[in-house]
Amino acid sequence: TEDSFWCCTGTGFENHARYNEVIYSYTDDALYVNLFIASELDWHERGLRVRQETLFPETETTRLILSCEKNVSLTLCVRYPTWAEGLSLTINGTPEPLTAQPGEYIALTHTWTDGDTIEIHVPMRLQLEPLPGAPDWVAVVYGPIVLAGELGHENMPDPYLKDLYTRMTPVNGWPTPPVPEFVGIPETILSGIQPVANHPLTFHTVGIGRPCDVTLIPFFRLHHQRYTVYWRVRSTDP
Repeated sequence: TEDSFWCCTGTGFENHARYNEVIYSYTDDALYVNLFIASELDWHERGLRVRQETLFPETETTRLILSCEKNVSLTLCVRYPTWAEGLSLTINGTPEPLTAQPGEYIALTHTWTDGDTIEIHVPMRLQLEPLPGAPDWVAVVYGPIVLAGELGHENMPDPYLKDLYTRMTPVNGWPTPPVPEFVGIPETILSGIQPVANHPLTFHTVGIGRPCDVTLIPFFRLHHQRYTVYWRVRSTDP
């Protein structure tokens, strides 16, 4: 609709249902693994089936299990994301030496047999992404995941009536709490963002938020509350 979405959440909204189209791609003699999504590929022409088992991004590993009607010689190309520096993989439990760099593909040329298993570890780390031309505003990302700050429900209407209230009430009709700012240099800000135990992909700031610290969760998990994904950074307290 025209009053519930805007460009940052509406443009290409259908793309999320099309990721399955690009998990794998192939040429005559190479198979490319582009995305880490639990899935299964049946390559009839080569008599090869690839099953990908993963809980990514909740976990940092994915496993490729090959089922072959007969031995098949080809190059398996695994994407090495730019955010996964330090990626490692094993073939049937044996570490594979890597020469590829982040942003490239890892080319594994073998004669594959039934049951061969490739396990890939894709480490994720926290980073600050400054806005172009505005280095004092940053987003917080963990691997490929954009983190959003939970700012609560204070003074918000019932979520089931939210769209109705949006049409009837000016935005400034709802008193809003201040959005916290971060204080410190990039290194101290990153060290002040700590994982929350037993809650995957959940973080909490410790001592860097003004006027208060804040919980950060994946943007895709945030619903029915205020949030921000951009944070103003000050080197010192005002």
